[in-house]
Amino acid sequence: MSEGVGLERVKQLMSEVGIGFLATTDGSKAAVRPMSAWLWDGPDLICATWRNSDKVAEIGKCAAGEYCFMNKDWAHVRICGALIMEDGPELKRRLYESHAPLQGLFEGPDDPRLVYLRMKVERVRFMDQETTYEDIAVD
Repeated sequence: MSEGVGLERVKQLMSEVGIGFLATTDGSKAAVRPMSAWLWDGPDLICATWRNSDKVAEIGKCAAGEYCFMNKDWAHVRICGALIMEDGPELKRRLYESHAPLQGLFEGPDDPRLVYLRMKVERVRFMDQETTYEDIAVD
C-alpha cells in the first residue's frame, strides 16, 4: 500500500468532483450510472439509491461493484468491493441531510423508497499524473 497519496487525497478528489460512476453487473451484462449522494462510514463507502432500482436488483444477483471518480485533469480513483443494500435509519438520515438533491426526491429520511448501498471496500486505486495506479490503504 502506498504512503504517497493516502485516503484523505482520495476523499478530497471525491468531494471535488461530487459525482462518481458505479459499475454493477447482473452476471451477464454490465451497467454504469452516476451516483452523487455518498459518504464514508469508517472503511465502507455508502451511497443513497431507490429501493426498486435496477442496481439493487443487480447486486442481489452479483454483489461486486466498482466506483470511479475522476476530475477534469484525469486524476481518478477506483474503489471496488462487495455491495449490500441496507436501510438503517441513522445513515439514511445522514445521507438525506447532507445531500440536498435527496430532499427533492424523497419525503424524508424515513421514506421507505430510500435505501443505501454499503460497499465493503476491498481495494482503492488512485492515479494522478502517473501512468500506474497507486494502491491506497482504507483502514
